[in-house]
Amino acid sequence: MSFSVSVLIPTYNYGDKIIYAINSVLNQSYPQSLVEIIVVDDGSTDNTRIVLDKFIKNKSIIYFYQSNKGKASATSQAIKLSSGSIIFCLDADDIFYSEKIQETVTIYEKHTNVVHVSTPAQIKYLNGNSSIENIPKFLLNRPIEGAFVLNYFFSNNILFGGGSTFSCLASVLKYANFPDSINMYIDELLIIIALSKGATYFIAEPLSIWNVHQNNFSVHSDKDSKMFQKNKSLLYSSNALLFYLNDLNVNFNFKKLYYLKHQIRLIYFAELENRKSLFLIIQFILNSFIKNRYSYTTHLKYSTFNRLLPTQIISFLKHIRPKK
Repeated sequence: MSFSVSVLIPTYNYGDKIIYAINSVLNQSYPQSLVEIIVVDDGSTDNTRIVLDKFIKNKSIIYFYQSNKGKASATSQAIKLSSGSIIFCLDADDIFYSEKIQETVTIYEKHTNVVHVSTPAQIKYLNGNSSIENIPKFLLNRPIEGAFVLNYFFSNNILFGGGSTFSCLASVLKYANFPDSINMYIDELLIIIALSKGATYFIAEPLSIWNVHQNNFSVHSDKDSKMFQKNKSLLYSSNALLFYLNDLNVNFNFKKLYYLKHQIRLIYFAELENRKSLFLIIQFILNSFIKNRYSYTTHLKYSTFNRLLPTQIISFLKHIRPKK
């Protein structure tokens, strides 16, 4: 049995990079007749449309343009347009290795209970260095119940399997609701939905490259003039996802853990913006230590005790920390 696959590429102003992402899919060892590439342009204002013109004309991609609504909206639209049995996500600034689709499809063929297949990412940095995501070895090369993995991830304040490493059966995602308000945490939501619906499988070898640069949502700099707006958007998206979980069929313990994650984000961004006050610290204590009683281990994993310190003390401790 050969699966048809859809590769989703939401993009916004990545005209200088998206061509590499598309070519990495066109150069797959998997039969191209079974692969569709769906690019949803989320209101790009650069040369993205010009760069994509040849791919559109020769029908190498399905192209959809929308006004700027965010990554969640673009991803949701791409899912609606897709017709493949398996959905892959690919950020416009990342690339797939040539065996990515073939090796992933092989897992779905062998394990009928698996709904999500991923790998560690090969991470490449601006300075030319690279690393591989350090996924716990016991998770690799075997199917594991997704609900267990989901709780393991959030109990330990880690998360793998999203972004350009994400693939999932289309039947799991086609009827899911993806509110635009979740925007900057759509990758996180996709993992949560997939792992809550069945078994997951992590291939041990990296099959995609994640390029880290200053435009990544996960990269922060207190010298970035856009930091405040980015943090505001992240908190809005986090709050929307927290609200969304109330209607999602995941266990109560997981929802509690995500609530803690959201509280950490609130206080952490306050630190970054130098607006952490005694009132915020007290509010954090009430929400994270009294309202919900997490285990001591969980507090250590999330560094909640560090968040109790005033910003000045945290800055001082960072300053005197010995360099490695």
